[in-house]
Amino acid sequence: MGVWFPNVTRSADERIGYRAAGNLFSGRRQIGVLVTVTDRRLLIVPNHLDALFGGRRIELPRDRLIEVRSEPAGSPVARRCGLSARFKPQVEIRSGGQLWAMTVIYPDRLIKALQS
Repeated sequence: MGVWFPNVTRSADERIGYRAAGNLFSGRRQIGVLVTVTDRRLLIVPNHLDALFGGRRIELPRDRLIEVRSEPAGSPVARRCGLSARFKPQVEIRSGGQLWAMTVIYPDRLIKALQS
């Protein structure tokens, strides 16, 4: 992805099922990210600028994902996350004690890729 996002390294036999840019919510902050789902893991990589300001890379094996769900645009839960969640559906991913909320293009495809 080059200019905005660092390249995601993967093994030769690892297949990508979904890849899209999105916004990851951290409190009221929105971090520009590249979301990649492979047959083995979920990767959430901040863009170069957000990485400079503390955005961290998230890498999870697929078997550690507990819950994946969609929250409709403008719902009370989505409104707590920021402006873009008021207008776009939000995807929430839970693993262990962590919850990640984000907006992406084609959220239904992200959910399908994570549940397959």
